[in-house]
Amino acid sequence: MHFKLENFSGIIPKRSDRLLPSNNATIAKSTELYSGELRGIKRPQFIRTVGSTAERAFRVYVQDNGGDYKDAWVTVDDSTVNLYRGPTINDQYQRHYWTGVNTPPTVADGQELYDNEDTPASTVTYTWGIPNPTVSCQATTGPSDPADSETRSYTYTYVNEWGEESGPAVPSDAVTGGVDGTWNLTGIGTSFSQAGFNPLDKVRIYRTVTGTATTDFRLVEEINVPVGGTYTDTLPGADIVLNEKITTTNFDMPPGAVTGTPNLEGLVSLPNGVLAGFLGTDVYLSEPYLPYAFPRNYVVSTGSKIVGLGVFGSGLIICTESSPLVLSGAHPDNMTMIEIDQNEPCLSYRSIVSTATGVFYASQNGLVQVTEYGAKVISRQFVNRSEWHRILSPENIFAAVSEQGYIGLYSRSQGFILGSEADSDIANTAGMVTVGNLAYIDAINNDPRTGEVFVLGNGQLFFWNQPNAEPLAYTWQSKAFETPYPVNFSAFKVKWQVPETVGPVAVSIDTSYYNTQVFNAAPLHTYAQYAFSSSDFNGTPRVSKTGYPADKYYPSIVSLATGCSNLIPPLYVDLYDAVRVTIYARLQNEKEYRVVYSREVSNERIQRMPSTFKADLWKIKLESSTNVFSFAIAETGRELAKV
Repeated sequence: MHFKLENFSGIIPKRSDRLLPSNNATIAKSTELYSGELRGIKRPQFIRTVGSTAERAFRVYVQDNGGDYKDAWVTVDDSTVNLYRGPTINDQYQRHYWTGVNTPPTVADGQELYDNEDTPASTVTYTWGIPNPTVSCQATTGPSDPADSETRSYTYTYVNEWGEESGPAVPSDAVTGGVDGTWNLTGIGTSFSQAGFNPLDKVRIYRTVTGTATTDFRLVEEINVPVGGTYTDTLPGADIVLNEKITTTNFDMPPGAVTGTPNLEGLVSLPNGVLAGFLGTDVYLSEPYLPYAFPRNYVVSTGSKIVGLGVFGSGLIICTESSPLVLSGAHPDNMTMIEIDQNEPCLSYRSIVSTATGVFYASQNGLVQVTEYGAKVISRQFVNRSEWHRILSPENIFAAVSEQGYIGLYSRSQGFILGSEADSDIANTAGMVTVGNLAYIDAINNDPRTGEVFVLGNGQLFFWNQPNAEPLAYTWQSKAFETPYPVNFSAFKVKWQVPETVGPVAVSIDTSYYNTQVFNAAPLHTYAQYAFSSSDFNGTPRVSKTGYPADKYYPSIVSLATGCSNLIPPLYVDLYDAVRVTIYARLQNEKEYRVVYSREVSNERIQRMPSTFKADLWKIKLESSTNVFSFAIAETGRELAKV
């Protein structure tokens, strides 16, 4: 009797341990399975220190005079913030925009962000948008010949130093005067009603011109901000009729630009040059390629409270507390909204990830994939609803996507990966893996330009799973193998290889001192499979952050050992020169599995096991940082040699 493990795959928690396929696992933690062998997920690679208050980080790219890109990092202390470079064509200022629940809409010159990467407090930022004039101008003119007169109305707009133009003031009262007379304007606003915006630079004067079918406001002149708020118009109608029409009639600022109003949330960038965000049940869309302007007539109401937005193709996916919706169209003034008839409410704003195959988010039933054709729960083949909530804490998920698939972290140290580079369709992967061995992760982001993934934690930035980084220690445990009769497996062998990226070999860590200190610091509590203390070693209360699970406490990630004899068992981390093999067996007439073998194996030769027992249920656990190709076990060494 023998069995062999190879072509390793992930976990399927919804299935019985005994009924899993032979290469699937009951534990697949911090391991990559793309090639069929076991490999450790790469250790996060340090980038830079960004500060202990940082909750999100963004990589911005700025072009120099030669057209080459240089990058810098922008961090914010609001976990709800999204940041994008504006889609303005040939933007010499390379403006970047960001906003969040606790962060008002903000814009900055890209060069400013780059120059002040190390001193972010020195960055010059502005409130995003340009205020509309709040007062109307008034027009007066002298007596005129009724046969040579016309009726006019005037308005004006503001222009800032970036050349952005506001919406117009309320038009003046209609006044009749001579066609070629002198028209005096008074009451023109000369400053913004609120500070913090890019400085006011110009004023554009418009007046009505009556054509054969319509009356339009056309540009009279762009002038410096008038002293005293006055202007004299002597231009003949023949000069004005060919000037451009006013195009900013419905322009407004994004929600939150006015002090004291709720902020725009969930910022995303659409392929048609539109920035989109939401507030409550409404979606706000910017003018294409003019991201500072959010026309009032582009606002779309969904009827359900919005949790977040994603982008698929040219469409906007709206994730709500009810059914997802799709908003699509070439231009914001003619977009069509379709409600997907499937109640899959989004539980976590930060779980929303946009990919080439759809928008993914965490719902109450599992991981949902939404396209313009519908929605489906693609994790259902791996976890059912109860396990999804019990194991993965979906309301806390924050996520990114890479060649590994969907990376969802649900606490500062744990998460899962669903997908594989061998199968880019996340929905059809052979299994999922969990992520552990992390510490104090606050955020995981995609770099929209390069596709790289990076994480932020404890005030430091790291690249995720870089090819040249060293692998983390992983754990892989097999299904429950049942033999037709009790047997005594007496020999096994494991095939493995040290990965090329490995540096100096790490050693086992004795954690008894740490355990004692944590245990004595304060009463222990449990959260999922973790224990934590609410006080630090010196009795100082730890700081918690609202909205995070208990292991947000710092530094409190301590795993419970079997039997709770220690808070942390001796850790065999970064085991590059061996594989720790633990074999569990359930002996006849016993209810629980027991450890019958646990040892570090440092070669590929046949290993011997104790021979004083028989069992009919077996599990194999492999722990290492090496690349493991296969494991085989048999009743005799001679039989094993043939496997």
